[in-house]
Amino acid sequence: MKNRILKFAALLLVLCMVLPMAACGDQEEGGKNAGSVSAQDVFNALLENVQFDTDMTDYSDSAEISYIGLPEGAKVTMYAGNARYADELSWIVLANASDMDAAMEIVETHLDEKHDQFLSYHADEVPKISSAPIWKDDTNIILCITGDYTNAQAIMDDPSKVPQKPAGDNQTVETTAPVTDDPTEPPAVTDPTEPPETDPPTEPDDTPLNSKGYPAITTEDTWHKYETFMVVDNMAYEYYGYSDSAAQSYAKLVSSVANALQGEVNVYSLVIPTAVGVVFPDNLAEIYPGYEDQSARLDQIFGYMDDTVIPVNIFEKLMQHRDEYLYYRSDWHWSAIGAYYGYEKFCEVKGIAPYTMDDRIERVYEGYKGPFASASAVAATPDTVYAYEPYFYEDVSMVFTDTNGNRISWPVIADGDTYGSSGKYLIFAAGDQPIAEFTNPKVTDGSVAIVVKESFGNAMMPYFPDHYSTVYEVDYRYWEGNLVEFAREVGATDIIFANHIGMVRSSYLIGLMDRIIP
Repeated sequence: MKNRILKFAALLLVLCMVLPMAACGDQEEGGKNAGSVSAQDVFNALLENVQFDTDMTDYSDSAEISYIGLPEGAKVTMYAGNARYADELSWIVLANASDMDAAMEIVETHLDEKHDQFLSYHADEVPKISSAPIWKDDTNIILCITGDYTNAQAIMDDPSKVPQKPAGDNQTVETTAPVTDDPTEPPAVTDPTEPPETDPPTEPDDTPLNSKGYPAITTEDTWHKYETFMVVDNMAYEYYGYSDSAAQSYAKLVSSVANALQGEVNVYSLVIPTAVGVVFPDNLAEIYPGYEDQSARLDQIFGYMDDTVIPVNIFEKLMQHRDEYLYYRSDWHWSAIGAYYGYEKFCEVKGIAPYTMDDRIERVYEGYKGPFASASAVAATPDTVYAYEPYFYEDVSMVFTDTNGNRISWPVIADGDTYGSSGKYLIFAAGDQPIAEFTNPKVTDGSVAIVVKESFGNAMMPYFPDHYSTVYEVDYRYWEGNLVEFAREVGATDIIFANHIGMVRSSYLIGLMDRIIP
């Protein structure tokens, strides 16, 4: 079935992920791409004959963000589909042949980021990225990410001899909501459960402090490196590296929303630190090569934002509680306990009183083994998933819209006992859905908040509806819309950007967010 290409542009070129195993023709080396075949010929043949698993849309306006750092004068045309799929068709035209090596480094960075993102969330898409063919000549790079990569490579080898496409329609992967015993009813109220003995609360007066006055964390172990994370003792830490250009791009996007809605909507920016920046052992942080101080990086990120943005810097709050169960051992996400302290800091900045964890019904689900459980030391100690219901538990309702446009009623916190050991983080707000709406009839002032987030924001969602008549949760990776127009349409009073600091270094993810910001 021929793919529909939306908003077709005159010039199109395909840029894709460059991994060591990706097939790559090189005219300079006299490969199969050599000769008089033009980049336009290659692109046209790919466009007409390659199968994609999703309808492709012209996102060229976001391409410069997705490929931050390209040499001056480079032009990018980029087509992609729903972010549930890795499919991408991009074309980079360079101003000078001498820029090729620098441009390929940017392409590799883009592919690495995309690879890591899909490895974490939709691993079934990774083979497309790993097998993505690349075509290039002196000043052009064309890359095609598709499940039909064998056909794409054959077209790149000789665009004049288009192979026969496989029979049948495009294969698609449907995204379905997580399953519970009864999706229309929240789980029964249970008595609050005490935290497990493995993570007992510690009295502040009895806690040793480090040189900065925070609870001290030390270890006799060292770090053990894996592809995307390292392990110390029985806990995994996702690597973190700062990108100043990406930070500026993220700050510019958030600022543009605040400026467009100035005087209409309060725009808050809440950048969430990751485990390696908060609970990594002090004695290892002092000697780990290239260790990044996330506090300093957060200051830089917020410093790039305009004064119209209200910063919510939660680093200090988390550090004060760093001896608590703020992050999972087998997952890169923070726990509902960590998310609570982020919510508490938001309330402080907004000038409202938070409902405490003691005010809320606590749910406890044992046996969670997240993505990092592939490391035996981590798998040996499964996580416990804590969840805290909204204070107005019996009144708050949630409806989400899935990727197929279906509206589904769902509990704010699902019954974690009905999820497998690797899926328990999905209990928060139905996991990663394009958009969800929370309604609280106990708040009658008509206030409306929009939370713009990726998966780190999920654990915060049970807290926000206690303070607004309506809360919209927008996952910028999957939602398709115009954020500024949507804010005006629903009468938003607040917009809260709640994304983790690792997202702020990813040009791929920032490029996805740019798609919803005019």
